[in-house]
This record gives sequence, C-alpha cells and structure tokens, in this order.
Amino acid sequence: IQEYRENRAVQRIQEIQQILPRHIRWLATGLNYDGLQEMEDNQQNQE
Repeated sequence: IQEYRENRAVQRIQEIQQILPRHIRWLATGLNYDGLQEMEDNQQNQE
C-alpha cells in the first residue's frame, strides 16, 4: 500500500508539472526565487 501511495504521489506531481506555467515548474525543480525574479525582470526589459 505504501508503494502504491508513493506512485500516486509521483503521478500527481507529474500532472501538476504539466499544468503549471513554466516559471512555477522552475521553482519546483529547485531554482531559487531570486534567479527567477531576475529572469522575469530581464523579460520585461526586453519588451
């Protein structure tokens, strides 16, 4: 049962990652918030 529960959790995480916008996925993969903020600022500067 424990194994089944872990598999369900993994599937759920993968579903969420597919749904979430790319920048939230970056956070989920461990990119720190400051780096993300910097990338967003750069995008705004380019526009």
